Amino acid sequence: VQKSRRTILLISPEYLSEEWPRFEYVLAQQEMLRLRHRIIPVILSDVTGVEDIDPVLKTMMQSLT
Repeated sequence: VQKSRRTILLISPEYLSEEWPRFEYVLAQQEMLRLRHRIIPVILSDVTGVEDIDPVLKTMMQSLT
């Protein structure tokens, strides 16, 4: 993540429910802010039933078309 210019997040209910992907997302987010790193979220399956979503990630997902 630190050496990349972009990070692709493959988002699924499993991704949102695990702790390790949250760590990766936070790391990518820090790089985005520090180095203008770009995060590209790709929603693989329906995540509307997942309740505990990071607020920034939720906003990012809502802005996707």
